[in-house]
Amino acid sequence: MELVRFGWVYDFTYNGVRGYAIVANAFDGLDVMELSLDSEFPFDATFDGKLVYANFMNFLQYKDGTYYVAKSDKQLSDDEVEAIKASSYYSGGAVFTYSSEYVYYSGKSQNLKRLAAIHPAVFSVTNITNACSPMAGASIIQYWDKDYENLIPNYTAYMVLSTAIAYKTSDTTMDSVAQQLAVDMGTNVEQAGTTVSGFKSGIKTYCQRQGYSVSYTSCMTLGNFNYTKTKAQLDKNYPVALFMQDYTVTDMSNGDGYDFLDDMHSNGTHTMGVFGYREITYTLTAGGTRTDKYLLVSSGFDNRPRAHVNIKQADNINDAFSVVIS
Repeated sequence: MELVRFGWVYDFTYNGVRGYAIVANAFDGLDVMELSLDSEFPFDATFDGKLVYANFMNFLQYKDGTYYVAKSDKQLSDDEVEAIKASSYYSGGAVFTYSSEYVYYSGKSQNLKRLAAIHPAVFSVTNITNACSPMAGASIIQYWDKDYENLIPNYTAYMVLSTAIAYKTSDTTMDSVAQQLAVDMGTNVEQAGTTVSGFKSGIKTYCQRQGYSVSYTSCMTLGNFNYTKTKAQLDKNYPVALFMQDYTVTDMSNGDGYDFLDDMHSNGTHTMGVFGYREITYTLTAGGTRTDKYLLVSSGFDNRPRAHVNIKQADNINDAFSVVIS
């Protein structure tokens, strides 16, 4: 919460119902951090201070050195503000380190594959620690709910913007899906977190309960991550589950003649859903060329719910497979 402008909040009506969207300059220029199709505008539009989006469903207002809960007169204490700041940069008690890089270029081209214009990005599950696997699984379930609507009954997982598909981020329904997946996967039962086998069996259990089946296709070769296999699955519009250790997730934004890469590092283990890839070739201002290859992931983190994983980390990928529900 550095109180610098990083985006916009939009108020709209969709099918006769009020909704809002939080849009930030974060992912490929802009990213939808939060989207609700059935909620009122979260701020007081007449407030003459700053509107602050702290993290998921945490809306504040700031004026003259004081933070307020949005749409109220409740002032936050210094301790409450510090707690909110901490929650914006930590997940499940893990501590992260950060680094950044500017890539200055005179020319840029890219090969981009996206399974949706705005792919699923579940990053919140109530009262469960070590929940990255249920969140990744929930994002994948949400993706397939577009075609198999009983996966998440009585729920519309996305909205159509012209011809583009925009999936919702975390909300109470997706929290419930992640909660159920945590049970189905055996998360935190025999050990902290979720095993790969537990992830697979949990997705299968969830899908069979809803009347569907699931299949998996490995993106590994002799125990090593195979980027070509991964691209082939994504080109079929099949999402991929990714299991890593010692990982970095990158938030990418761009300016006039440069890309800014904001990296978040952890030496822990983590599970993410993959919903595309991006290959960027730069003609560098300083001379020469550079090619970066990324997976487009649902990171599970509220400060970068849709992010990039550079495949130069291939040695840190323990397992990867597509998830196909039918």
